[in-house]
Amino acid sequence: IYFNYKRWSNTNFKSTLGEQRENQKFAQESAFSKLQHLKDAEAVQKVFLEEIQLGKESLAQGELEKAVDHLTNVLVVCEQPPHLLNVLTANSSTTVVADVAN
Repeated sequence: IYFNYKRWSNTNFKSTLGEQRENQKFAQESAFSKLQHLKDAEAVQKVFLEEIQLGKESLAQGELEKAVDHLTNVLVVCEQPPHLLNVLTANSSTTVVADVAN
């Protein structure tokens, strides 16, 4: 109860909470917008290749969280996720693949 009172009595609480919710909603919409058109085989292949490329670039730049996000999207659109996960395990760093698998 004390924590809730302190949180609500903060003058910036409502504005920061609103900003956090907007950021979360925007992030979910942007990730989901790519995956909405998965009925078209060409669109699926395009998203698959694009996400693989973005994941590789993120790994090369050392941005592990972005790499995990992109590789997770790859697993979503992949027809055979276990096989792809085995390929990723053989060719990538173990920490990234472990984060994707979880």
